[in-house]
Amino acid sequence: MITLSANDLGFAYGTHPVLDGAGFDPLQAGKLTALIGPNAAGKSTLFRLIAGLAKPGSGTIILDGTDLAILSTRERLKRICFMPQFFAANAALTVFDVVMMAHKQLKGWRVSESDMQAVSEVLHHSGIGHLAEAYVSDLSGGSRRWCRWHRR
Repeated sequence: MITLSANDLGFAYGTHPVLDGAGFDPLQAGKLTALIGPNAAGKSTLFRLIAGLAKPGSGTIILDGTDLAILSTRERLKRICFMPQFFAANAALTVFDVVMMAHKQLKGWRVSESDMQAVSEVLHHSGIGHLAEAYVSDLSGGSRRWCRWHRR
């Protein structure tokens, strides 16, 4: 079972601290988790740290028992897919397309019948099969975030 946790995260943009001692207990695959807070509270920064787009000033992020800081960029990309909300809103992609891109990253871009089946199964088992042909730009911000974090 996939788990994700963070401990004692610190991050600042220049001299402006955004996260100080932030963390969360292991999140379990298949369980719904919500991250809520006011604007500028550090929610997007936390996702950027998890994705490796920014480096924490302190603390650790653990995925399946591995500290993400020790992984190469390529190894991290094999484990984490991040699509920021502003990208999703400007792209003419369906939910199926987005999940397929996550499924195929670093595996080559030729799509097989088994790839099509795997993506269909993930959408079905995640409870969002009905959104497969919906354009991501037509979804709410919360729906886009949920779709991008639920992949194999």
